[in-house]
Amino acid sequence: MDAHIVDSTITTGGDVVVNAENAAQIDASAYSSITAWTAISAVVAFNSIGWKSSNILFNALDALLGDPLISTAFDGEQPADALAYLRNTTVDAGGAITVTATSAAQLNAVAGNENVVEAVLDLLFTGAQTTTTTTDAKTGKTSSKTGGYGASGLAGGGILASNKVSSGAEAFIEFTGAQGTIDAGGTVTVAARDDAGINAASTVVQDVTTANDRWRGSSTSSISS
Repeated sequence: MDAHIVDSTITTGGDVVVNAENAAQIDASAYSSITAWTAISAVVAFNSIGWKSSNILFNALDALLGDPLISTAFDGEQPADALAYLRNTTVDAGGAITVTATSAAQLNAVAGNENVVEAVLDLLFTGAQTTTTTTDAKTGKTSSKTGGYGASGLAGGGILASNKVSSGAEAFIEFTGAQGTIDAGGTVTVAARDDAGINAASTVVQDVTTANDRWRGSSTSSISS
């Protein structure tokens, strides 16, 4: 965003205001959910403001490195800037003169990967039974476990994500040749502010439950950040 006055002469009894604002915003979500006996999935999400679009390989490398080295090497950075200025412009204002630039780029991202496995068999198939016998080395006692058809479950998942924001704000008054004049009956304000932000969250949940007529087992794994 660019707001400027160049090579001009301004005379007014009121205020002179040059203001640039960049309020670019992305609200992104990527989510995978699978319910099955075998559930394996991956979620890949690359979100950016102020960077050129890139291919999945370069984005993945930057995400794994935790640094946009690849994107930077290929001149991928294009900051979401706000720029406001007076250049070679004489101003005589009865009021205030204000030159301000504000960049408020905001990236909000949510990524999730949830796999739920419920492998349950309540029937006992004749001939499909398997008996496992174990002996305690200390006590010498033996124990056995009989399973039926053999239900089994598997869950696995992950997330590879990166969120990047490049922004900036600049405001100025300048004369590149002969010195000009800036006269104001009120205040003269030249200010720039960069309030860019990233709000990101990710959740990984892998839940496995298996049951075979006489025994049951379960396992749950969850990661959130």
